[in-house]
Amino acid sequence: MKYLGKLDKALNLIVEWVYWVLQKNERLAVAILAVVVLFLLYYRIFKCGKLTFQAPNTKMAKFILSRCPQITQKTYYPTFYLFTGHFQTLAYGILRHFKRSKFGLEYDREIVDLEDGGIISLDYPINSKLDEAMTNQTPIIVMIPGLTGGRHDIYIATCIYEAFKYGYKIVLLNHRGGSGTPIKSPMLYCGESILDLHAGLLKIKEKYPNNKLFGLGFSLGANIFVNYMVDMKKEHLLSGYVGICNPFDFLTIDHLLPSVLYGAYHRTLGKHMIRKLQEHKEGLRGIEKKVGMTIEEGMKKVKTSRDFDNIFTSKVFPYKTASNYYRLASCVTRVPDLEVPSLFMNNLDDPVVQKFVIPYYECEANNKSILATFPNGGHIGYFTGLKPRQWMQEP
Repeated sequence: MKYLGKLDKALNLIVEWVYWVLQKNERLAVAILAVVVLFLLYYRIFKCGKLTFQAPNTKMAKFILSRCPQITQKTYYPTFYLFTGHFQTLAYGILRHFKRSKFGLEYDREIVDLEDGGIISLDYPINSKLDEAMTNQTPIIVMIPGLTGGRHDIYIATCIYEAFKYGYKIVLLNHRGGSGTPIKSPMLYCGESILDLHAGLLKIKEKYPNNKLFGLGFSLGANIFVNYMVDMKKEHLLSGYVGICNPFDFLTIDHLLPSVLYGAYHRTLGKHMIRKLQEHKEGLRGIEKKVGMTIEEGMKKVKTSRDFDNIFTSKVFPYKTASNYYRLASCVTRVPDLEVPSLFMNNLDDPVVQKFVIPYYECEANNKSILATFPNGGHIGYFTGLKPRQWMQEP
């Protein structure tokens, strides 16, 4: 609350200063008014908008629109001072730390043992009323967060509370090392960690054999879901899927990121990977032989996400280089083969997954998938209101 109080004081000071200027200098007042009017026009015309289907005439798009007409009727009004994708993405990075203890969610955790001795975890948000009312007809939404995400993140909590309104059961799947899940074997996870995902879904099916499972993936998690559904063919366990800010094409993103804000995102992702490796390094000592150096030596060489994937990911998994990993793990080549009803939601101002990366034609060629875009929202931002709150769950 103290941060909101400071924000209110700052806004009051700005209003008082503008009022003083208006009294002292009429020309300056007119200039300020003109700038404000132009900004508001720019904001309303270019930054506010509805979810747009890129191929509205496909069979799947018509089906969704007939069942859920509200999905394209709600207008997204981004927080006016977060009017670019960079600002939205930065706001997410800041607010995820300030708000992580304010969600009021509690979880039951279940550990899933993997064949190599490692583990993943399943977090079940507790809602006693919904748990008591659950039947074998209750849909179960399985969430996978992005690379830096977990159950502490605002977008996870936002979507959980929205799903509760409709009576859905939620399960959050945490990969190796995610959300406090310890690493028990010398293995990481990556964009092709589909066997770990399958093990988690099998465990859920053991508890709820008759309930349908639906995937909800964010960023890297969205990519993993697509790889899973296509590569597992008829063995996959999902009845539907929604992907938010799916990266689609790792290699193209890797080529573009160094030029975005002078490589700030590239370096930030690299730092996150190093923090995660530092947290679990004792459990990962077994990878040192594959990597050809100690974990500490490797960490010193990592400056960007590509460095991490060259030194660690491509050695721990059967890839030759980081580029080889990016080509094979990108879901863009699998999108045309999707046989599960799927909705992709991406933002045209996303500084990480830029609009050049979005596979418009691949999605249009698949009658089971829909691609929808917002003009604004950044990378998993979607903030709206003067005191920012996330909006992406509302459509």
